[in-house]
Amino acid sequence: MSKFLIMTHPVEPPTDSQFARIDSCIQHFVDQQKSGRAQVFPAAGRKGYAIVVDVESHKDLIDFLYGNSMAFDEDYQVFPLAPIDDEIDVLRKFDFI
Repeated sequence: MSKFLIMTHPVEPPTDSQFARIDSCIQHFVDQQKSGRAQVFPAAGRKGYAIVVDVESHKDLIDFLYGNSMAFDEDYQVFPLAPIDDEIDVLRKFDFI
């Protein structure tokens, strides 16, 4: 399993077609959280979400993102996450600590 942080924001200004899909977009993220697949947090400031998702593969990540009805109306920033212990091991390997 691999964890990713996803920052998502709607493309602005919103169009009429975007407004028609907002409910299903929100429901997609609610369903993902209820299933335990993701943790979803409303982002402060510009409307959007901070999402931590645990996936088996990059294909699963793409499926997660594009399962959202507003996938083509949003900007995504995706950051891979690693356990801090793994990061410490890398830092030690290269004599940074």
